[in-house]
Amino acid sequence: MSIFGNKKIIGISEAGLGLVPKNQNDSSVNETSKKEEYFEDADEIDKYDHAYRNCSHVGTAIDITAEQVSQNFYFEGPDKDALTKWADDVNFDLWLPQVVKNMLKHGKCYGELIPLKNGVLGFGKKYKLNNPLNPNKILPTGTMGIIKKVTSIYPTHFLQKVEWGSVIYWGASKPEKYPQSKKSGKLEDIYRFEWNNGLSIIHSSLLHVQIKDQMESDLPVITRRYVAPIIDISVGDENNQPNDTDIDSIKAKVDDIYADTEFVHSYLVKSSVLGFQGRMVDTSPLFEHVDYNIEVGTQTPIDMFFGKGSNEKGSETKLRNYGRHVKHIQRILKAEIEDKILSRMTGNKDNDIVWGYNEEREKEMEIDIVRGLKTDGIITPQKANDLLPDRYKEVLPDNLKDPQKAMMNGMNGNPQNKGADGMKDRHNKTDPTKSTQIEDGKRLNKKDRGVTLKRSA
Repeated sequence: MSIFGNKKIIGISEAGLGLVPKNQNDSSVNETSKKEEYFEDADEIDKYDHAYRNCSHVGTAIDITAEQVSQNFYFEGPDKDALTKWADDVNFDLWLPQVVKNMLKHGKCYGELIPLKNGVLGFGKKYKLNNPLNPNKILPTGTMGIIKKVTSIYPTHFLQKVEWGSVIYWGASKPEKYPQSKKSGKLEDIYRFEWNNGLSIIHSSLLHVQIKDQMESDLPVITRRYVAPIIDISVGDENNQPNDTDIDSIKAKVDDIYADTEFVHSYLVKSSVLGFQGRMVDTSPLFEHVDYNIEVGTQTPIDMFFGKGSNEKGSETKLRNYGRHVKHIQRILKAEIEDKILSRMTGNKDNDIVWGYNEEREKEMEIDIVRGLKTDGIITPQKANDLLPDRYKEVLPDNLKDPQKAMMNGMNGNPQNKGADGMKDRHNKTDPTKSTQIEDGKRLNKKDRGVTLKRSA
């Protein structure tokens, strides 16, 4: 509560006059209330689920990306200890990959935040969380809907279709279109994480997934009917001339020869295999074309899980692009989790979720870069040690641990430390560079020395 008695607002408020309907020419906009209501396309969701379950490339791409995104996270901020204990109790590390899978597969992920009372899952005052929540209840995307103003991107109600056509809602008031609907909770009890404005990562390659599915189904038929050699057949000999009936009979049998057909004939029929050229269908270019388009659509290189192209030119570029793709998803998750879950539980917007390295390879590259900068003299050893983990830090001599202090000691004549640059002690009586024939503070006059000049021959 503020000093004026107003409840502290956590999240983002919105204002403006621009219209932002989901569909430009959709009749779902109510002209009177200026509100838009729509449910997720259940048929489209089923297509995405089918592609995820039946296309190994799509399923593996989404699974690997979810694993890469959701690993190596920790919390920072005034409530980091309490949030770390909370994450361990609610299995936050298992919830994260499920959220990412739904975001990528359906374009969005709906879930319900369940309040945790004292004693539930060990929560109590010792965790120092204002409102501990359990986010593990992920809702089926195909049953969810939204009501929002046409001037806003944020919903005023969340809807869900249940059995027998009933609708339940989360929001402050009952929706006008559903007077028989039942309230389930507050609007902030539902979270909706979006990927690419709610568009599935499968959508751009869905046509190629369907083509691949059909090709895989037809592959046994293609193999049986078309992977067969060209055969040269002659009928009869000099003493047994064939008639049209004999030739037509053999021709009918040859037309039905497949790769697994046994051709039985009399001694008067001779056959020889000429080869496969022109008869066999090479399906590899077709599958490669389809796989390439699915790879581009899912933004996950085939090299990641097929082991293909690991030594080919461009593989490193693919992996770098994939790393940027993973970090982009992490940025989306960070904003959504902090705004809709962490801020609400703690009442403080200064708590952050931080992502570590996606893979060991990325960590090793960063360490090598720091070492290279230090070797080339671009950064100091002290700066390199600040950037490196403890196990990789260089052991520095005392005069380099704090070079500024060492230099000041040298300038002040400290005989125990001559400075970082090896400055000699100015009070050293045996210094050969100092004159012993002049008093301190008196200038040496070199003109009082005699010089013998030699006459040239």
